[in-house]
Amino acid sequence: VSDGTILYMDEQSDTRKTLSDVNALLKDVSFDKPIRMRFSARLDDKPFSLEGDIGPLGDTPGKGRVDIDLTAGAFDVVEVVMTGQITNAISKPAYQISLTSNTFSPKELIKEIAPNAGISPSDATVLERMSLQAKVSGDARQVILSDGRVMLDDTTTTFQVNVKDVSKPDIDWQVHADKIDLDRYLPKPQPVEDKPTAAGGSGKEARPAEKEKTDYASFRTMETAGNLAIDELKAKGATVREIVMKVTGSGGKFRIDPLSMTLYQGSIVAVSYTHLTLPTKRIV
Repeated sequence: VSDGTILYMDEQSDTRKTLSDVNALLKDVSFDKPIRMRFSARLDDKPFSLEGDIGPLGDTPGKGRVDIDLTAGAFDVVEVVMTGQITNAISKPAYQISLTSNTFSPKELIKEIAPNAGISPSDATVLERMSLQAKVSGDARQVILSDGRVMLDDTTTTFQVNVKDVSKPDIDWQVHADKIDLDRYLPKPQPVEDKPTAAGGSGKEARPAEKEKTDYASFRTMETAGNLAIDELKAKGATVREIVMKVTGSGGKFRIDPLSMTLYQGSIVAVSYTHLTLPTKRIV
């Protein structure tokens, strides 16, 4: 397929999406050898691509193991290499895939995805370097992310996530960061200006718009147990070290116990922190 165009229109929601410059190629199509594939297109004039090898499919496609070695690209900014295998894709699908990205600029990626986001950190040199890697495995019921590593500028974060039951969900997780300087990422404080009262006005403040209602149903069914550790955190000029936090949650109740940190050459340890209970109904 070359120079194709796919147009999607939803009159009810007034949505229109255009997939242009569609080019797709399958090469060396066979059951007993890897199939070479290449796909590229532009979604609303944003470039996407996917290429690599799939297979061999075997004598009975959909059963047994299928190897994949693919590279996905988006916006001419980020590329992700995916290697691994999928087994029993039709009857009982399971997968083991390693993900590795290039070193890309989050700032450029944000410009492509949300050009009007208005990101303005106080340090103009941040959000320039990011990379990630992880292993993803699982089946229809569970998902496991292991050996996760995200590098953002001068911060390295490692993580592991085990979604033991997607339907609940039931999630175990561990996150560790070496050092984070939030002051570099926060915007510079802006001076507050007094707004004059409109001529002929009553001088009273306008009634705030009603906030969108929040549904906490998914949180009330969630079960979670996780550990967060940060070696050094800087915010508002203060430096906190050796932050350790354990979070557990079930039935809409979330508990932090223990919580410890070191600051100003002293330490804080909270062995029983007040838990948070979510409301049983939607609130404004």
